[in-house]
Amino acid sequence: MKIILATYTHPDFFPPVYEFYAVLKKNGFEPVIVCGESDATESLSVSYNIISVKNTFGKGILGKIKYRNSFERSIVNIVSDARFVVSFCEVTYLLIQKIQKKFEFKHVHHSLEMYRTTFADFKRSPLSTWRRMRYLSKIKNCEFVSTPSYERSGWLSGVANLRKPATTILNCQFIDDKSLEFVRFKLSQINTSLCFIHTGGVNDTRSVFEIVEAFHLANIPNSNLVITNIRNNDYCNNIKNYVERYSLKNVKLLGPVSREELVQIQKDADVGICLMKESSLLETKMLAPNKIGEYLKYGMAVIASDAPYYDMFTDCFQIVESVQNKEQLVKAFQNCADQKKNSLWNILEWYNMEHQMRHLLKFINKNK
Repeated sequence: MKIILATYTHPDFFPPVYEFYAVLKKNGFEPVIVCGESDATESLSVSYNIISVKNTFGKGILGKIKYRNSFERSIVNIVSDARFVVSFCEVTYLLIQKIQKKFEFKHVHHSLEMYRTTFADFKRSPLSTWRRMRYLSKIKNCEFVSTPSYERSGWLSGVANLRKPATTILNCQFIDDKSLEFVRFKLSQINTSLCFIHTGGVNDTRSVFEIVEAFHLANIPNSNLVITNIRNNDYCNNIKNYVERYSLKNVKLLGPVSREELVQIQKDADVGICLMKESSLLETKMLAPNKIGEYLKYGMAVIASDAPYYDMFTDCFQIVESVQNKEQLVKAFQNCADQKKNSLWNILEWYNMEHQMRHLLKFINKNK
């Protein structure tokens, strides 16, 4: 049974689309991704069935119309034998709703973005704001709506007056049997060295300079730190200068890496790092959920800024209450030498896209 996954941008910008695809494929369905084009597809190690549309979105109003028409035609050309279509943003939702009037399929919506409709938004972009108002008024007719966080599900259910509360499907990885075998093997090994990695964005918000400094001060024997996405800018240059000043041979600074290189770095690592500067958002936000999912998938312990979502991960996380507390951050690195990851197995059973999608799978199986 064919299921179309429609995303107006490329899944590299919406990683959960890949995980939805993997879960549906494993459960015997025939998923097809319809999306904007991207050169990044050439580096994908998994063979996805992707129909990409030439992106003319940034070429003025005529370019946007051309792109939207091409996107709609791409879906119309294959939707006749599809039983379900999953949309991931307000543009695709409205587009799929329009197409649904002519075809027989069920429309499922997973909202990966937040939409506001304030007076300031109207002044800045009246057409976009009007589109969002239409979306919020029509989404209550959708048979299955989900979002990637509990707060967002509650917000969307209220603001859009959904007939049934939105389901929460957390952004995480699909953990297949091969991945579980790898984690089981990795956790059985006795390490004589410790590899820390940071593979997210490199900027002040992510506190990467503080990471390098804390690793240096922790002075852990037989350890190394790998950081990717180092670029040629003032912030990255400060990090390079620090590493050079103290001759830190065990700190490896890499530029952007391919998907295959990234996976290998994560497989070889013992601890993943995901820190954020403090803000009010930390009280409601799960920081970089896709990155946390990658770290856990490859059997790593994690150093992370304190946030309520992480309470469920306490046995394999080192929680940092304040990035500005240098002593606390250094201690987190040192504690990782004795980090217990016994609960990681139970976490992967729950923080796994197949488990998170179980209610969506029930809906599909009930209505196919």
